[in-house]
Amino acid sequence: MTRAELTTVRRLWIEIIQQEEYLIGLRGLLWSMERSLKAGRSNVTGRKVERMVLKILDEEERLQWLYERLDGAKKRLRAQIEDEVEDMTLRRLLILRYVERQTWTQISTAMKLSRQWVYVLHKKYLQTLALH
Repeated sequence: MTRAELTTVRRLWIEIIQQEEYLIGLRGLLWSMERSLKAGRSNVTGRKVERMVLKILDEEERLQWLYERLDGAKKRLRAQIEDEVEDMTLRRLLILRYVERQTWTQISTAMKLSRQWVYVLHKKYLQTLALH
């Protein structure tokens, strides 16, 4: 397992968050366009609204595709961690962090360890990855 493999899931989460924010913006724009169209403003046409709806549908499809990729990546990463990491504490830490996307505070609470010790364990593992 490489450091890049550990961050794949994290990068997909970031893409999903960005995509969701983009869709929120598009929906807000569509709402404004519909209001302008109803008010009879000349700069908005039914054709523009229709194009915006189609764009939103395309972007929702892309978001669904990202979620599917994330699901597959999480399953692969979990299996890889379970196969390659023998230490149960470290295995749980990596799954909580990279598969379940928990914060360091959430991890330390779930594992009943200090946050500092969680950092130490994680750093040691990353150092062993760098050696391989």
